[in-house]
Amino acid sequence: MRRVRRATESLATDLLRFADAYFGPMGLAEAWDEFTGWEAEPFDAHSPHIPVFMPWFFNTWTPDLAETGVRAEARVELTAAQAFIARKGRRLDPLARRYLEACAGVPFSFYDVSACEPGRGFTLRDIFTGEQCRVSERSASGSVHDGDVLFATVVRLDGLALLEACAPVPIE
Repeated sequence: MRRVRRATESLATDLLRFADAYFGPMGLAEAWDEFTGWEAEPFDAHSPHIPVFMPWFFNTWTPDLAETGVRAEARVELTAAQAFIARKGRRLDPLARRYLEACAGVPFSFYDVSACEPGRGFTLRDIFTGEQCRVSERSASGSVHDGDVLFATVVRLDGLALLEACAPVPIE
């Protein structure tokens, strides 16, 4: 677990910097507009939606090729993480690369917290599929309780289940 954390600790910053250069100044704005349902709400780095938006932006969002203002080279069906791997993958820590690859295509879902050990992790059950997993997670496990429902993505890597994204407020 610690090895994964060390290998991935700078990924969000590196991906954001890369996505800004790759998509150009319109990328983040277009993704935010799509994420918020075109509510004319400007991007706010302090929004409570950031813990869900940023992983979605990195791992799921691709520009609408018919109506985009992103740079020409980014007008392909690649997410920021996929383009990052294609461009910088050989120089990445192999564990960080495998983590990014594991994040690709992982859907958001609703998870029932069936057992929680604060500071260590919790057991989640996907409400739609019934699949259960034990998630290693320090910070989130301190603020949720058995029976809560989380909107999240769970990434599996080397026998571990990790919380890649999670809405900031659990559903009681």
